[in-house]
Amino acid sequence: MRVPLNLIFGSFFLFLMLFLMISCNVAAYQTKLAWEQYDLAVRELEDSHFDADVMEKTCKDSRKSGYQLDIVRDRVYSDTERYLVKLTYKIRIPILQWEKEREISGYAI
Repeated sequence: MRVPLNLIFGSFFLFLMLFLMISCNVAAYQTKLAWEQYDLAVRELEDSHFDADVMEKTCKDSRKSGYQLDIVRDRVYSDTERYLVKLTYKIRIPILQWEKEREISGYAI
């Protein structure tokens, strides 16, 4: 009777660890994709020297990809043009139907 019980609990914990590993990898991959989108948006803004048309295009492209991109002019320093860039993304774990919203923010100079 001991062997089947150990086999059942061992299999259960093995599948539980496998599920946790897959969930962590899914979350890490979604975060990596969000960082790539954020880096692309900041690079486009800085390369265009904050052109209004490029800002609109970047926001539209981010929305198409499933992200929310907010660009706000930071007027703390008058001698430099600086923008606060916020990218909001969602982490989804499909098996649990769990979803969490995260944000990446930084400055484009």
